[in-house]
Amino acid sequence: MDLSPARIASLSWTLFQAADAWPLSGSAVPLNEWLLNDVEATSSGSTTNYIHVKLFYHTPAANPNATLITLFMNIIAETMTPEDEVAGMAKGSKSTKQLFKYMQQPPTASTGGNGSMESFMMKLVSAPDFVRPYDRYFDRVLKELEFAKLETLVGATVKDRHTVIEKWPYRLKLNPGQPGAQPGAQQEFDRALCGGLSSKERYVEWKRIE
Repeated sequence: MDLSPARIASLSWTLFQAADAWPLSGSAVPLNEWLLNDVEATSSGSTTNYIHVKLFYHTPAANPNATLITLFMNIIAETMTPEDEVAGMAKGSKSTKQLFKYMQQPPTASTGGNGSMESFMMKLVSAPDFVRPYDRYFDRVLKELEFAKLETLVGATVKDRHTVIEKWPYRLKLNPGQPGAQPGAQQEFDRALCGGLSSKERYVEWKRIE
């Protein structure tokens, strides 16, 4: 890896656009919304030197009715195996059938030429992420991470029914194809492909254990 001063300077320029401005807004720091003394005084078990861990413990203690929200942004992509990937898009699977409700027929030399075919293939590679269900993969991660033990440790439990944000808010909502096609389903799919979300983002809501 090139870590020469010139290389570091070039990377810094992409992050720090102005010499007198920090790129992260102060309001984006979670601790700013809490009294630091109260957070520091919160017991966090054997983890005593990490203020953000203490904040995790402090939140449900400060407001018994509060909902704590955590986001697992990359955990699905990082834990899916090659076997999972293949099984999810096997020929004849529900996901594959759903995908081809969105995808048009591959272009031919007479209908689109090489450029259209390349575009079609790129879409075919990216699109499966948006039609696969990921619940069983996430449930597997919960078992591997022993969430049940974590709940006892922090005094909070995962909510079965979310009340603030959907578990998978970036999944496709509209039904394509027939029967039961919903208007706008194709547009929703096309926008998802052009966006920066993967649809694998999973939110978890927590509540205090009474």
